[in-house]
Amino acid sequence: MRRWCLALAVVGAVSVSASVPAQAQKWFDGLYVGLNAGLGWGDHDRETIFDFKNSYDSSGHILGAHIGFSVQNPASFVWGIEADAAWTNIRGDDNGVGGTTDESRFNWLASVRARLGFTASLLNPGVNDLLVFGTVGWGFAEMEHINLSGVPTKHTRNVDGLTFGFGGQLALNNIWSVGAEWRRYEFGSYSVEAVGLNPFKVESTLDTFTIRATMCLASC
Repeated sequence: MRRWCLALAVVGAVSVSASVPAQAQKWFDGLYVGLNAGLGWGDHDRETIFDFKNSYDSSGHILGAHIGFSVQNPASFVWGIEADAAWTNIRGDDNGVGGTTDESRFNWLASVRARLGFTASLLNPGVNDLLVFGTVGWGFAEMEHINLSGVPTKHTRNVDGLTFGFGGQLALNNIWSVGAEWRRYEFGSYSVEAVGLNPFKVESTLDTFTIRATMCLASC
């Protein structure tokens, strides 16, 4: 009799545990760090006090790192905050339009942003391993404006402005993930006043595309 009672108890316990769904794995939940590398393309509009205007482009490479914290809820939504900083060699000049050759450079970039996205299952059945997200925040950069002909001058300025973009991230397991991100920076205009040059202002925007490798540090 005892054996039958014990057997029924074991069967009942197994039945109850089987009826309780396993907790969903959250591969985008917690603290993370990573590296990113890619390309950047700038657009610069210059205007002097005499209403002379010209535009030129810049381009170059980006190498940086990011850190963030995200929360993934059972409904597959992810939200969080992220900060990043990067070295760049993005530069370009106006080919001497207007009589002097003017070059703009981005020396470094940084930002602090909010991220919001949703997850889906792609490679691992039963696990939401794909994250698609949008991001918006504030960006920072050090810019140099250099006159390469005529009167040689260099003007360095820290600029800031809105940054926004979107991207995707694929978790290979609960520790490592890879992804890609496009971002735009709106730095607005700043004035340049240098000895021997007529004062002018430069308005700059920047688009970046980076490949990211991310490691989860906690809770993933």
